[in-house]
Amino acid sequence: ICQFCLASSTLVLSPAVKMGCGAGKVAGPGPFGFSSGLHDCCTSNPEIYKVVAEIPNARLVEMTCPPGVQDKPHEHPAHSMYFVTDCKLSIGDGNPPGDPHEVEIPAGAAPIFPAGAHQVKNVGDKDAKVLFVE
Repeated sequence: ICQFCLASSTLVLSPAVKMGCGAGKVAGPGPFGFSSGLHDCCTSNPEIYKVVAEIPNARLVEMTCPPGVQDKPHEHPAHSMYFVTDCKLSIGDGNPPGDPHEVEIPAGAAPIFPAGAHQVKNVGDKDAKVLFVE
């Protein structure tokens, strides 16, 4: 979280609003304040998602999800991804998550995902490792 963003789930209007990093816009948990009230991935699932670098107006996040593990529902702004490993994932989109669909994504794939809420489960047989900027 940037030095001006929310440090807790309490809404704090701060210089972050002027910086455009997304904090303080709507009462909601985490640095983005989603109108859904859902947490961002790192706040809701710190054992799976970790911020590895702060970038002006964005952050670089690493997801490491062991086989069989499912994260808690969370929301993202639009984000650009890079799949470090081959991944087989079950994804339920929406809030609450709808019927999940399975996807197999090869290592080296770099899709751009729109903003939205979802829940992810690793249905493969090895760790899923993904980097993304949001």
